[in-house]
This record gives sequence, C-alpha cells and structure tokens, in this order.
Amino acid sequence: MVSHIDIRSVKAAAQGQWQGLLSACGVDVPAKGKHGACPICGGTDRFHFIDDHGNGDWHCRQCDNPNHGDGFDLLMKVKGITVIEAAKVVSEALLLPLPEPKPARKEALKSEAQPITEKVNKLVAQSTIGQSDYLTQKGLQCPNQKLLKDGSLLLVIQALDGTITGAQVIKPSGEKRFVPGSKKKGSFIPLSPVIGTPDTIIIAEGYATALTVDQLHEGLVLAAIDEGNLPTVAKQIRERWPTVKIILAADNDWHSPEELDDKGKPKKNVGKIAAEKTAKAINGWVALPPTEHKADWDDYRQHHGIEAAKQAFSEGLYQVGENMSVSKSIVINLDEHRTKERDPLKPFIDERKNGIYYVTPKVDKESGEIINHEQWLSDSMKVIGRGRDDIEFYLIIQWEEDGTTYTEAVKTGDVGANEGWRQLKAAGLNIALNLFYVTRYRIGYNAVLKNRLAHYPLNRLAAWGLHLPNGRGDWHSREVRYLLWQNIINTRVYRGRNA
Repeated sequence: MVSHIDIRSVKAAAQGQWQGLLSACGVDVPAKGKHGACPICGGTDRFHFIDDHGNGDWHCRQCDNPNHGDGFDLLMKVKGITVIEAAKVVSEALLLPLPEPKPARKEALKSEAQPITEKVNKLVAQSTIGQSDYLTQKGLQCPNQKLLKDGSLLLVIQALDGTITGAQVIKPSGEKRFVPGSKKKGSFIPLSPVIGTPDTIIIAEGYATALTVDQLHEGLVLAAIDEGNLPTVAKQIRERWPTVKIILAADNDWHSPEELDDKGKPKKNVGKIAAEKTAKAINGWVALPPTEHKADWDDYRQHHGIEAAKQAFSEGLYQVGENMSVSKSIVINLDEHRTKERDPLKPFIDERKNGIYYVTPKVDKESGEIINHEQWLSDSMKVIGRGRDDIEFYLIIQWEEDGTTYTEAVKTGDVGANEGWRQLKAAGLNIALNLFYVTRYRIGYNAVLKNRLAHYPLNRLAAWGLHLPNGRGDWHSREVRYLLWQNIINTRVYRGRNA
C-alpha cells in the first residue's frame, strides 16, 4: 500500500540516481550542473539542475515559490502529487534499469555501454508469462503476456527491421511509461512477427486497441503507441511494401463543437486528423469508431460487443479523397441498415411481438417461389439502454411476461455467448434449447442500431449489489437492481421486477 512506503528508505536508495530516476518517471531535466527548459513552466534555460549532493536539487528562475527543492519536490510539482505518491513512483522506477547520468562530451561514447536492447532483454528475462490485470479490466483475455514482478505489462518496441528499440510498461492501473532510453519514433509493438509480405497491415495507436482490432479484421496488426507516431510508422511500411493495403485504426477523439482546450482554443479531433492525414499521404484507409463521444475501437467493443464492432469496422472503412478536407467526418449511420434492401435468399433474424425467429429462405424447386423456414429462438426482448459501473459495461435488456416487465443487465462480453443466454434464461426469458443460431448478432448488433439508447451509470452496493443513481431500494420503470453472487468477476445477475 502507498501509505506503508518508508520515504526515508526510498530517498536513500535514490541518492545519486536522480538524473536517471527523473527520466524514468517522465520528467526531463538537463545534465547535472547544466541549464535548460523547466519541466514545470517551460522556457529554454531558466532551469538549473544542480544535484550537487545527489539529492536531485534544482532551481528555476521563473517558477512560483517554492522555486527550488530536491528530486521529490520536483516530481511532486510536475505531477501534482503528494510526497507519499512521489515516493511510490520513485520506488517503482528503481525496479527498472536506469539510464546513466548524462555525461560530458568527452565521455559520450561511454554512455552507450548498455544499449537499450540489453536493458529490454534483461527485463524480458526477469518477466513471467501470464494474464495482465490491465487487459482483464478491459475484457481482453490474453494469457501469454510478459509481466513484471508488480504485475505490470511489458511490451517490447521494435523497428521495422526487427531491431529492439525499447519497451513500454503498463501498470495494472493503466499508467504507462517507457523504459529509459527507448526510442519511440518510427517504432511499434507488433501483435505477431513481421515476416513475409502481408496482404493487409492495420496500425492502431495503443496496445489494447490493437488487440481488439486484431479480432475485427484480418491483417498484420501493429500498435504505433500514439497518434503522433502513426505517420512515421505508416510511411516506413509503405516504402517497404508499396502495394500492401494499410488501414489506420483511428481513435475518435470526439468533442462537442463548443469544447475548448486548456488554452481556450477549440478542441480538435487529433486522432481522426492524424489518421486521415497519414492515410492521404500513403494512400491508405481509415476506420474510425462511429461514436458521438471520445472512443477508440477497444472502447467501442466494450460498449457494443465484438460482432457489432466487426460490422462497424468493416463497413466504416474509407479513403480520404484528394479534394476532401481532413476535418470532415465520415461516420456510418447504423440506422441506415434498417432501410437497406435485404438479400431475399439470405437468412435473417425476425423480431415479432410473440418472439424472435431465425428465418431461412429457400427456393421451391417446382414452383420457384421463396419459402421461409422459421425457427423460434426466444421471447421478444429489447435493449433499452447501456450501463456501466466502475468495472464492467452492460446492456440493459427488457422483456414482458404475463403483464410483468423484467429487466436484466448483461455484461457486454457475455452478450451472445453461452454465459449471457444462461443468465437471461435463469432470469425467466424463454429460450430455444438449440442456441446454434442465437448469436451476438441479435442483441449486440441491435443495440448498436439503437444508437440513441439511454446510458445508466451503475453504482456498486457493498460487495454484492448494484443500483441506478436515485438510490431507491424498490423497482422503478427506469431503475434496475442487481444482486451479485460470489465476486465481481464471476457475476450472476438475478431478475428484478418493475413496480
């Protein structure tokens, strides 16, 4: 726990290492005894990194008082954290290989004694293989990940020629940092070996997004780390493979038109802009999550389910034309699917008042007429909204039986899977014994079509209950209560009756 950290012990361990420690904690300072830009207020040479006694001492001519201190003071001021939190950050950084202090010019060559490759290989050797808590919280099951002692996810970064250029560490909380000495520009995290000549290469920003995109579309998937690195990575790929199809799986950094940034200027959709500029430069494609809120493709999967995400990704692919402004938005309106003509011989799901049916059209060999073979799947139901608590995303599903309305929350990861159907059946929904045709398509895709669904922020009670914001204990037409069994991860939801 943070409160149990012995600050004096951490300070003693950090003695003489502040140059590397600050870099590992994401704070750039000039070499010992030199002047440079202040990590707090900027400038060019107002900041002096003194560090005479190995305590990371510093002074800034422009900062508000206090404008000097030791390494802990600098870290606290830059990150806006307490001394205990700063001690925790430093103690964690001490577990990683630290860069050597910046040398004088005569000793520049000696600073290359430990290349980044050796540092990363050492961390890989110390790591274990397992499931990352960070990915588990996102609903991604990937049990073959490299994990450090504290459970952090270790991701090796490489160049296109396979050279290791660094590593990214993601803590269970989602906090990200690079191993000191990593070179991000032009580097990426591959989900599989970069060999041969791929037909399609998909470039996402973050690693979790890349893992999701790998399930949405065929191709070699790379994580470029952030939108600023997309152009460099994509350009290198285009130069190596002139004819390969390149897809930029963009982050939709959506904002309302009136939103302003910290400087009072209108916000920009930087993820979309970066992807479209890059696609135009290398003749690539863009896939943008069709949302009216900030979301990447992993967020979209968590909200809508994997099948709906596949549909949106494939049908949302577009190229940026020569005369098209990158500020324009191409977003699929999924409501259009309701009015599109259906292939008369393609099986489909038909929702009726008395139930949901899987219909298989077949042509009669004698008459030539199309005959529909129908299979009843379940009682009629509808998706009335989406919800989330501090851990999971849910679809709020409702149906009626004998004049009583039942409401159930199903985790998006369980939608269409056996776990989801078992939950609905246990709650009283009549479901066909053969669930072969009852897939995620029925609930997950229908939920996407209803893109004006209400959103329910769910609150967790004690360790076993959830309720909607009004805090009432009875059942209301806009309120659902959930009783949880065993633990938060293995959740079984009982039904609640509306008043």
